[in-house]
Amino acid sequence: MDDHKILFVGQAGIFTDGIQPELAGLLPRFSSHVVPTVHEVLPDIKSNQVVACLAYVDDPGDEAAVVALLHRVRDKRLHVPVFVILAEDDVYRRLRFFEYGAIDCLTWPFDLSRLAALIDILSVRRRMEAAATANTSLKETLDRTVPTPPSPTKNSQPVVAGFIFASRAMRHLYEQIQAAADSDINILLTGETGTGKSHVSRAIHDLSPRRKRPFVVVECGGLSPTLLESELFGHVRGAFTGADRDHVGKFSVVEDGTIFLDEVDCVPLEAQAKLLRVLEDRLYEPVGSNRVAKFRARVIAATNRPLDQLAADGRFRSDLYYRLNVLEFRLPPLRECREAIGPLAERFLNRYAQQARRPVHEISFSAMDAMMAYDWPGNIRELRNCIQRAVTLCRGESLDVADLPNLVRHADIFSVTSGTLSHPLPVRNDLDSARQRAEHQRIMEVLAKHNNNRTRAAKELGISRVAFYKKLRKFGITATPV
Repeated sequence: MDDHKILFVGQAGIFTDGIQPELAGLLPRFSSHVVPTVHEVLPDIKSNQVVACLAYVDDPGDEAAVVALLHRVRDKRLHVPVFVILAEDDVYRRLRFFEYGAIDCLTWPFDLSRLAALIDILSVRRRMEAAATANTSLKETLDRTVPTPPSPTKNSQPVVAGFIFASRAMRHLYEQIQAAADSDINILLTGETGTGKSHVSRAIHDLSPRRKRPFVVVECGGLSPTLLESELFGHVRGAFTGADRDHVGKFSVVEDGTIFLDEVDCVPLEAQAKLLRVLEDRLYEPVGSNRVAKFRARVIAATNRPLDQLAADGRFRSDLYYRLNVLEFRLPPLRECREAIGPLAERFLNRYAQQARRPVHEISFSAMDAMMAYDWPGNIRELRNCIQRAVTLCRGESLDVADLPNLVRHADIFSVTSGTLSHPLPVRNDLDSARQRAEHQRIMEVLAKHNNNRTRAAKELGISRVAFYKKLRKFGITATPV
């Protein structure tokens, strides 16, 4: 029994008088202990015997102690669920504890049977994860049969092949490619330059049953018909001037993996005919050879120009277009999903700060406002280059607006003094809508009270600057820097 502990943190009488005896009847296999202070909790948690912590909050002193506990659990990656129990219901208190990592925030009295069922489920999941980690052969079997990236929750930001699906549109795209990844149909990725087509193609491969097989990229732009055919099909010695040795083409290298044809709109018409025959017959011949080889790979193509218009103009074969466009995914430009700018910028900041060994760990509000206002014609690629440049120039711990390029720095910034939103709130159910309207109204009130000083507003709301900015981004609020 000692290897399944539930800890009650605090000196509240409700633990010993109400919760502890009833939970003992609902969870007879678990032992429970009351721990007076946060400092006495950590040794037990580190022993891997604790399956849940219940922390009671009545006064400000309790609140500070529980926040410290949540910070330590998160920073030390202890993976123990912490349930916060409030003496009085307070929506802003609950939001604060959720931001800091509480798995649930309850108001006493509540249904203990529901809590017991949740603790039991979490303990079973933890034992299964521990068993999977300890059993190497089981882990290898799971790796072969289960896709590595987990299914995203409603508000999560799945990351596959280094690409973060950070906006609603991109999360919807993730769900679509996850569904299409198991099939072998040809996929066409369209979108402006810099929207991440190459990364999404890799994500499709990594989510597919072919993920253990090769992933091969062919840059179709800038190659003559002969060189492109040699790159795809390979060639034998003497096939053309300069072919002094045999060359293995990408169609052979890819085997039964995935081949990504980037800038497929640049393929010359002569090579388009040969590519079409490969896709139809699944056979090809190296240049200068009569040997027929079988093509077994999956094809993903990408273009930043409208292939249907090119086909109508006679610059792209319509039959090849329809063969490639069995399923099309359009990647939205960054200006259409501005909610992705913050998460992407923070991810690039962490990456380049580590690479450059710079102590830059945050983006200032003014810098983020400028980036949110800019249209990013180069999309994600331009944002990535902007952050890399800014990290190089930054001399402090916070990346500021002065570190950004002139085009971004001088982008228009809108004010929130009128109380308007830069984009409408998502439509939710009535309860969610009411909560979001109340939260938005409270944020606007605090911003107005502090003359749009977001540092002071965050302090009054009792949340971190990062958490406060996430809320501004969630509601589409931009503010003039103070």
